[in-house]
This record gives sequence, C-alpha cells and structure tokens, in this order.
Amino acid sequence: MMLLFTISGASTFYALRNRSGGAFLIVRWAMPDLAKWALIALISLPLYLGLYWFVIRPVNLLRFLFGMKPHGGQPVPYTFANGRHVR
Repeated sequence: MMLLFTISGASTFYALRNRSGGAFLIVRWAMPDLAKWALIALISLPLYLGLYWFVIRPVNLLRFLFGMKPHGGQPVPYTFANGRHVR
C-alpha cells in the first residue's frame, strides 16, 4: 500500500538518498561493515521517507523543485500498465 502513495515521489526519494550526509560519519566507525550498512539503512530509510511524506509532498514549491506535479486538492489517480486506476 505504501508503494501506491510513493510512486510519484520515486525520483524525489532517489535524490534524497543520494545525499546521505551522515553516512560518511558512520563509515568511519570501528565496527563490522554489515553492521555499518544496517545502521545506515535503519536510520536513512525512515528519515528520507519522513522528509518526503511530511515536508516535500505537501508543499507545492518543493514538489515543483523535485519534479513532481503540484498538489491540487484532489489526489491524482495513478495508472498502472494494465490500465487500472488507483486513487
């Protein structure tokens, strides 16, 4: 269900993920690589989803800057390859 709400924000999430600013601090820590990867994933995923959902998605200016359609009161229906529409 979460996928249906974030289809329009895929490029936004990609742009945010590429700027993982705090990850370089975690990489320097003396711990196994798998633990570093898990820590970065557990911190960055909720952080970036929260930024997208609560900051970028509701503000039309930020939607425009991240290449999304403006939010016009009514939700934009998503069309899948099989022609089914979902609101």
